[in-house]
Amino acid sequence: MRNLALILIIFLLTITILSQEAEKIESTYIPLKKVIKTEGWKLPDLSKAKSKFTSETFSSEDNILITTKGFDLLKYKLDYQLESYSFNNEDKLLRLFTTTVRIRTAIAYSVREKNYAYTLSFVPYIKGGYDKKNKTRIPSEYLGTLITRFYFDEDGDGKFETQYLSSSFPKHTPEWVK
Repeated sequence: MRNLALILIIFLLTITILSQEAEKIESTYIPLKKVIKTEGWKLPDLSKAKSKFTSETFSSEDNILITTKGFDLLKYKLDYQLESYSFNNEDKLLRLFTTTVRIRTAIAYSVREKNYAYTLSFVPYIKGGYDKKNKTRIPSEYLGTLITRFYFDEDGDGKFETQYLSSSFPKHTPEWVK
């Protein structure tokens, strides 16, 4: 009984220490919510995508007529190296992380038939292959939840230079769209 009480105390202390360390790490690394890449982010070419799942037109808060077109792209197996950034408050360093993902869905937002924004949803995965020894195919494995990013063309030049990391579409309309 005494040993059980001692194990329980050690367990609770360990959890307390680990949670304090996790809080310290969480407060040290700050994910960036907006990243601007002057040469523009590489986005998929949707001109040949046929799996359109939605299309609608609506008025924005600024009374701008916006058309959306949504595409299901998972079957096309579009691999993508998704870049993520975080800033470390302690050492003042910006860190870049890349994750191999497949593009799941894309939604294009356009005004006067010109795209000004995209919502892309990604699925992290491990690429499959072929086991030569056993002569079997190893399937790709999808991991975790969807990752969503939002991209904007800020000046109408066709380059989508601003990326937002957010849980919902940012309330942002580039000036050239208005």
